[in-house]
Amino acid sequence: MKAKSVILTVIGFVLVFLAGCGAPGSKSTGQGKPVFPPEVAGIWQAADEPWVIEISPEGKVIMAVIPMTETEVKPNEMSMLEMADGNVSTVEMGDCPLEYDPLKRELTVTITVKAIHMRFYEQGVDGNSTDIFSGRVSEDGKRWQADWMTFFDYGPRFPQNKDDPGDVFMGPILFYKVKRAAPADSNNKQGMNQLEEMLHPSIPADPNSNRR
Repeated sequence: MKAKSVILTVIGFVLVFLAGCGAPGSKSTGQGKPVFPPEVAGIWQAADEPWVIEISPEGKVIMAVIPMTETEVKPNEMSMLEMADGNVSTVEMGDCPLEYDPLKRELTVTITVKAIHMRFYEQGVDGNSTDIFSGRVSEDGKRWQADWMTFFDYGPRFPQNKDDPGDVFMGPILFYKVKRAAPADSNNKQGMNQLEEMLHPSIPADPNSNRR
């Protein structure tokens, strides 16, 4: 999803956030005690994307499902994924800081893939990524409407123009609170589909091909 009309202040917001996101948890209410309401904790699943983010009652990210593999990963841990062709891919996660503003009910979560090495037959993808989700949690704690920004480096074959807001801002994303995450695909089918699409992008059909 592209959003070329997004203003440059989005980039400024991201830079400010990245500069000050060292400690997870809630912002102070001004009374010296951080507040993290229980309705914000739990498992958040995106409506139209594979993203899943689980937040502990203490206000920390404890698990995520990323689109590239569609399997569970944990902050600062490495996961090994056996592909259908017998190759082993790895995902090394970095810090996944969280911030919550109780006055605005604004939740900001950063998912950092420190290094990903995906292998499928003789081809593969190597790189890293950072995805930031920031937006308001509903009063009933059932919906989280966020803006999604992404930064990635998958090498010269898959460049990102970080000076172009349309390449950074992916658009709005809606998360719903769920009781449990969807079961992981043991054959990593989604990961293979993602890898195959990156290596061999599909060519959209010519809309004029059937015209006479």
